Amino acid sequence: MNRPINSDESVENDAQAGAHPGDVFGLPDRGRQSIAPLPRRFLSMCLDWAAAAAVSFLAFHYDPLATLALFLAQVIVMQTLFGASLGQFLTGLRVLPVTGRSPMLLRALVRSAIMLSVISAFVVNENRQTLHDLVAGVVVVRSQ
Repeated sequence: MNRPINSDESVENDAQAGAHPGDVFGLPDRGRQSIAPLPRRFLSMCLDWAAAAAVSFLAFHYDPLATLALFLAQVIVMQTLFGASLGQFLTGLRVLPVTGRSPMLLRALVRSAIMLSVISAFVVNENRQTLHDLVAGVVVVRSQ
């Protein structure tokens, strides 16, 4: 069924579809505390991995298990204490809880454990929450 572009029904649907990522959480469309863009999130993760790899190279001859352990430890500790990992700080991002009352330590542990599946980063909803964000009840936002 074809509808004219300028019909009243079309305008209503466009208004509903125009809801921006994070709108359901009361977050702004742009600027500070708006939902972080996925490329910036990817860059922050690469920076976290690079920091873990550098320490692993210097202390453990770049042992893969040591690199992974350093990466996870840094992400979990930094997100628990400061709401952002090193890479997220450097890229102007922050992790905010949006559901429940779980402590950030539990959220960081759950988020990091699910993130290890790698595939979870490719499952993204309309609020730009990856699968590991959704399960942990968090969103990643711009901090600046």
